[in-house]
Amino acid sequence: MQTDSIDRSAREEYARQMRLQLSPPEILLPDGSVHQDYFLPARFRAHGGRLFALEDRQELIRALVEEGFGAWESMKEAPRYPRLAQWSVDELQAAAAQLVGTEDVAQYAGWKPSGAAALSEEREKNRSEALSQGRWDAQRCVARYAQSTDNV
Repeated sequence: MQTDSIDRSAREEYARQMRLQLSPPEILLPDGSVHQDYFLPARFRAHGGRLFALEDRQELIRALVEEGFGAWESMKEAPRYPRLAQWSVDELQAAAAQLVGTEDVAQYAGWKPSGAAALSEEREKNRSEALSQGRWDAQRCVARYAQSTDNV
C-alpha cells in the first residue's frame, strides 16, 4: 500500500512538471494545476476576475433605455452607470447582443428600447425567426453566411 502512495505522488509530480513545461500559461495555476475556468465557454468565464452580474445587466438595460444601442463609450464614461465602466465596449456589445438574442447589434444602432420588456420582445422575435431558419445557437441568432450565386 505504501508503494502505491509513493507511485501516485511521483506520477502526480511528473504530470505537474509536464504541464508546467508543455501547457500554455493561461491554462495553469501558479502551482502547476489546471485552471478549470479556462475550459468554460467564454460567456461563463470571468472577465478580469468578475462575471457580468445581475446588477451589471440591470444597469446595461437602464443605459440602453436612456442612451440607446451604439452609445457604448458614453455608457462606459457616464457616472450614472458606474458598473459599466469596468467592461470593454466589446463586452458591452456582447451583453447587449444576448439581451436581444442576436450577434449583430449594429442593426439596432440608435434604438432606445422602452424597457426590459421591449428587449425581451425583440429577443423572442429574433429567437422565433432564427429557429425557423435553423440559425439559433448559444442563446442567440447567428449570422447567415452570404452565399453568392454569381460564380456558380
